[in-house]
Amino acid sequence: MRCFAPQPLCAPEQPTVITQLNVTYVAEEDRVLFRFNTHDGQEFRLWLTRATVRQLLAVGAQASVLVHAAQHAMPQAQAIAQFQQQSVEQQAQFSQYKPAAQTPLGETPLLALQVAMTVGKSGYAIDWTLAGGHQMQLTLDDDLFAKFRMLLATIQDRAQWGLGPASAAAEGDATDPKGVSGTTVLH
Repeated sequence: MRCFAPQPLCAPEQPTVITQLNVTYVAEEDRVLFRFNTHDGQEFRLWLTRATVRQLLAVGAQASVLVHAAQHAMPQAQAIAQFQQQSVEQQAQFSQYKPAAQTPLGETPLLALQVAMTVGKSGYAIDWTLAGGHQMQLTLDDDLFAKFRMLLATIQDRAQWGLGPASAAAEGDATDPKGVSGTTVLH
């Protein structure tokens, strides 16, 4: 993970390991509170809007298919991605979220204004532009990315946003890689 703010919060050369992800629907805000902890005792809190969740689900499903499309025909890539997602969902173990001691971006969650995603050798990189001029990059491996997608799909169902299944968004347009690039802005 890399963090950027008016004053640097963490050094990009130091890899940060995520230990826990959490999403909660907050009806009063009609937003999702996304929190994650790191191995070094830091917690980051972000507000995700309905539009951001919709885009993360759609582009996330596309990205998981496109990762396999480089080595397989599209129907096989879709089947592999779907199988891997189902496998992660079946094996997921939930635990009680444990808040961390430090909150480098503050106690109050920051609104995610823009999100861009790239897929590389190190995983799925999600670049966040946050309120207050903060920026951060969160890189997730295959397993953690699948769990993140599962959490978002589950929480949008609980919120009754009617965004539809995450996999349906990718199946119709999985061959279009423009949604998974370094310059695509999701909001």
